[in-house]
Amino acid sequence: MASTYRQLRLPRWLAIIYVTAAVILLPWTVYLGYQLPVKHLSQHWDISWVGLDAALILTLALTGIFAYRKSKLIVISATSTGCLLLLDAWFDVLSATRDYHFYQALFLAFGVELPLAIMSYRLAYRALERHIAKGRS
Repeated sequence: MASTYRQLRLPRWLAIIYVTAAVILLPWTVYLGYQLPVKHLSQHWDISWVGLDAALILTLALTGIFAYRKSKLIVISATSTGCLLLLDAWFDVLSATRDYHFYQALFLAFGVELPLAIMSYRLAYRALERHIAKGRS
């Protein structure tokens, strides 16, 4: 049974990208926990953002680990990562004030989050496609 989880052919650099993204996001999330206001338009504004980033760290790390192990579970983690990246980009851009923070949010959305989300969805699709193809043979 354990050998069935090592069927995917994934490059090692893919695992490195996801784990590195999780490691980079960790100090940023801690920073946000200290810097975001406790109240914004809603209570627990700070906890909401830190929670979203914590979930993103988890899915990035799991996607990296599953890529390294060549596990079929990468379909779930990569899809979750893509969803959280889109969600994070959406809220970053829409909640930023029209100053430096807005342009920073746009840069991160189009330069990092959206490309990584697309890569995550493509990775999940390829892994699922291979799994289905193996089932037919």
